[in-house]
Amino acid sequence: MSDIINFGSAFRSAWAMFRTHAATFVSISFVFFVITIALDSVDGKGDAQTLSDLVTTLFSFFAAYIMTRLSIGAIRGDASLWKDVFSFHWGEFAWYVVASIIAFALYVAGFLALIIPGIILIVRLSLMNFALIDEDLAPIDAIKRSWELSRGHFWKLFVAGLIVIGLNIVGMLALGIGLIISTPLSFLFSAYIYDRLREASVPMVAESH
Repeated sequence: MSDIINFGSAFRSAWAMFRTHAATFVSISFVFFVITIALDSVDGKGDAQTLSDLVTTLFSFFAAYIMTRLSIGAIRGDASLWKDVFSFHWGEFAWYVVASIIAFALYVAGFLALIIPGIILIVRLSLMNFALIDEDLAPIDAIKRSWELSRGHFWKLFVAGLIVIGLNIVGMLALGIGLIISTPLSFLFSAYIYDRLREASVPMVAESH
């Protein structure tokens, strides 16, 4: 089963998709990069700092959400990805945030239970947000779907996670500006792996939400 995931093919496909949509990915990544720096530079106190932190966190969710949508659009062969930027649904974004918060709570619980369970959860739920958007699932359904898709592929997904971390470390070392390339490349790499596992599985029927 693990032969479904081929890292060489995943990276070549991610790079090809990035080159095809380079203008879109670079421009959006640059805007997100600048906004993130601006938000991080806000120095407040008390309630002002709390509000600033909340806005920064929500924006990080939004940036990841948009990148996930763009990556799915790319692997689906969309001629233009700009529509994926401007046609998003606030309800879907809300589900994205809820799913991410639930997953984070599970990660924390897992790490408190001697670390190993936390690592297992991070790996097994790594496909959650792709499934939520691509298959139009509610948060709990997306978590279940990621668990289903990752069954039998733990170690390949674990290594894939390390590759993503490595890509973004390289991006950070390039004065941080390299993240404009490494971030979308990471999402495309992960989206390709998700799509390969999805094709090898039976689609999950979403509950109404």
